Amino acid sequence: MKTRRNFAFLSVILLACAAFFWLATSHGVEKEIEVQTYSLPEYRSDTARAIDAYQQMINRMLNDNQQNWANLQQQLNTINAKLDKIQGDIDGISRQIGRIEEKMGIEDKPEENQPSPGELQQPKMTNTI
Repeated sequence: MKTRRNFAFLSVILLACAAFFWLATSHGVEKEIEVQTYSLPEYRSDTARAIDAYQQMINRMLNDNQQNWANLQQQLNTINAKLDKIQGDIDGISRQIGRIEEKMGIEDKPEENQPSPGELQQPKMTNTI
């Protein structure tokens, strides 16, 4: 019997404490509500995204093309400088040969079968069946 009274007494005390805490927190305290706003990104259709992707691809291709042309121009300038040097060497050798021929009395006469340097040789057309 004594244990039942103790249990009932404890239950009443727990209920009183719970009621006290519930009243203290629900009536005396102002509640703050934090509101966050979310914005959705601009709606873009698939067509608009495809157009943007196409423009980016074209821009990359143009940039690559410009870089390739710049590299090609640089290589052509290098080749042109080498060819100019070779031409200068050939001109020097031709002058030396000309002086040697002059001292030895050799006349420069072109062969009849050989075409002149500026003349293109046309291939002969033959009809064979």
